[in-house]
Amino acid sequence: MMIKKIFKAGTHLIRNTIRSQRRVLCAKREAENAFSDINNPPVIIYQMGKVGSITISTSLKESSLVNPVLNMHFLSAELSRITKYIKKTGVYPFPHHIYIGKATQRELEKHPNFPIKIITLVRDPIAFVVSGLFQNPYFVKENIKTMDGRMDSTKIIDYLGRKLREPDTFDYIYTWFDKELKTVFDIDVFEKPFPVETGIGHYQKDNIQVLLIRLEDLSDIGTKAIAEFLDMDAQLILKKANVRAELNESDAYLEVLNNLSVDPDLCREIYSSRYVRHFYNEEMINKFISRWTSVS
Repeated sequence: MMIKKIFKAGTHLIRNTIRSQRRVLCAKREAENAFSDINNPPVIIYQMGKVGSITISTSLKESSLVNPVLNMHFLSAELSRITKYIKKTGVYPFPHHIYIGKATQRELEKHPNFPIKIITLVRDPIAFVVSGLFQNPYFVKENIKTMDGRMDSTKIIDYLGRKLREPDTFDYIYTWFDKELKTVFDIDVFEKPFPVETGIGHYQKDNIQVLLIRLEDLSDIGTKAIAEFLDMDAQLILKKANVRAELNESDAYLEVLNNLSVDPDLCREIYSSRYVRHFYNEEMINKFISRWTSVS
């Protein structure tokens, strides 16, 4: 029995190693192709996770856009740190964005003057945390599942009630633009006021152009803004992808959304951050607070 377990574990490791090597090669080819023609430069969907990146990249790849499209969350030194962190959780092979991020890092070093258009988004931080938990439950260091292995909405609500109070819960969200966009491309989105009323921000530094959109405005005005930013002949049609309500845990996800109630004082504290105040006006913030402090 022990020999069978060892053999099975070894076989599993070999298979995962092969899968990882394949992903490395695929990401390498994808990144090299994206930087192969300066007259047809890449569009990079570069933003924190769970902010609609896969929906945008999928939609662009299925549109008439001829430019290569890359999708990633990290290009800074954070990529190495997060890779080690994911490895400790036992997730292997790594998510695709890890491999494409590393491959793109190398291409940026080889082609420092390559013209690039970047699309990035922001999102309500509490909604981000809830969605992120369902997308990456292996980051949670306690049991949040039922006996049959499904997500347990009661346990999750209890966990979030404690998690939202921890001071470092929102560090990733609040510091992403400084650690990534500013560090890698020297573009500071906080340097000037964000056009809060329109929800669309434009930034440029040398050969790098950036379009920043609030996720909450993506369906209404974001698609037109993307089409104009990329000089597309027709407006972009969103192809929703990786949407939690369409995945296996939709029932638990909706139960959490409908029943999670955040302490009003805590909620006001969360929405007083520089990040929130920069991208959202008072009316929007009050709607967020109202949403999360009352149970449906």
